[in-house]
Amino acid sequence: MKRLTREQILNAVNLARKAINVEGWGGSVVVSAMAEDEREQLDKELRHNPDSWDGIKARVAALCLVDDLGNRLFTLDDVKVLARKGAAELDQVYQLACELSGLKPALHKKLAKAPPKQE
Repeated sequence: MKRLTREQILNAVNLARKAINVEGWGGSVVVSAMAEDEREQLDKELRHNPDSWDGIKARVAALCLVDDLGNRLFTLDDVKVLARKGAAELDQVYQLACELSGLKPALHKKLAKAPPKQE
């Protein structure tokens, strides 16, 4: 197996993406995996702030819905607007984003019940 250089690792386009049909929205969307720093920030917020669970599916959608080139369609400023979209459609995006990002929705439920870590 080929050994990679620093440059090859840093230049690799490795955020998995998958297009899915979201019937309720009338077409398909591209869902991307979260980058590690985004995932860590989300996990940290969820552990330390119980209110972070409000609108979690809309937040994940804002982080993970991208165009064909991998550019985000939304910013975190759009979360409130996205939260007004259909629950089933957001759940579809959320489930795929979790799968692509290596997150387990069951782990999210466990984190929600865990007491905040003291730093």
